[in-house]
Amino acid sequence: MKHAEQVTLIRRTLDLIQRRTTDMDAEPDQRPVDIYTSPTRLERERGQLFQRYPIILTSAALLQRPGDYVTHDGLGVPILLSVDKEGQIRGFLNACRHRGARLLDGPTGVARSSFTCPFHGWTYGLDGKLLHVPHAYGFAEGHCERTALTPFPVRVKFGMVWTDPGPDLDAFLGPLAQELAGWNLSRLQPAYQLTFSPNANWKLLMEVAFEVYHFRKTHAQTIAPWLHDNIALHDDFYPHQRMIVPRNRINACLDRDPASWDLLSVANVVYLIFPNTVLMLREGPTILQTVFPSSLDRTLWRTWASAARVPQTEREVRHTRADRESFETTLDEDFRRVTSIQSGLRSGANQVVTFGRFELGPIRFHRALDDFLAR
Repeated sequence: MKHAEQVTLIRRTLDLIQRRTTDMDAEPDQRPVDIYTSPTRLERERGQLFQRYPIILTSAALLQRPGDYVTHDGLGVPILLSVDKEGQIRGFLNACRHRGARLLDGPTGVARSSFTCPFHGWTYGLDGKLLHVPHAYGFAEGHCERTALTPFPVRVKFGMVWTDPGPDLDAFLGPLAQELAGWNLSRLQPAYQLTFSPNANWKLLMEVAFEVYHFRKTHAQTIAPWLHDNIALHDDFYPHQRMIVPRNRINACLDRDPASWDLLSVANVVYLIFPNTVLMLREGPTILQTVFPSSLDRTLWRTWASAARVPQTEREVRHTRADRESFETTLDEDFRRVTSIQSGLRSGANQVVTFGRFELGPIRFHRALDDFLAR
């Protein structure tokens, strides 16, 4: 992001702090409880959101050398992402062409020369071609030459691996594409990964990731003391969003020359990449988080932290470990809350869910969902 834009965002955020307010919608909003509890609604979301539009699968930082791989099951089919010998990231269905067994179970791995099915030993090259069949005489002549892993179309951009269902990615991102390009995310190296499966509807996870109203109570002993209470700057990149979350130290900018201002040193820059991704840039490692519905009230949450360099020195390793532990604790606080919310929604106590005017992120998220589900 250009420095002039950073200065503008800091000025706008300082203005909110000085006026003791935050960005807000015109009115509070309400949503029916059944959007979190209806199986029909979930199937519509899966079909009309997760199948039709580009979806981020993982950070490209994990896929740098030939043989590096990532597995993914969030879209309802087993996916294998790997790097071929030419350095190209490819996508396949993670299923052997013999009897359909999964080729790989672990979430990530590095530097393999091939993929061998653990059931009968069929072996595939990094380009997906079938290389070896034990006792090949039992199959039709030329079977190896005709059989390869089933491709799954993907594209790589802004340091992330996306599904490629057809719609142009830049058109889908709109003005956000230029902003993402400005952060140079493709240079990042992997720092750590986290995977969770909270018992809550996926939309509850997206909501809690994009509002700061809950920080003071939910994160009272972790991140809240470092941040301004219920103050965030919101910008709409429909259907995507950007949120600036100021730290207390932003106040010091008032006494410094704007030429020295640096946004990431005084605030977190958080993007909601519609429909299911949260990207957070900050002073520490960049955080990429994806949310996939496993079922109506269970969600696959994956976090990838990336930094300018792989932690090497003892000090860097220690800081990375501390960052991971802090982030994991904060996520656990959120997950315990949304799990209790899901239970409360199923209890029948409420007919609607209410969002205050300052819960602008969830309000805009649900409006975009309504629009896309109506198409």
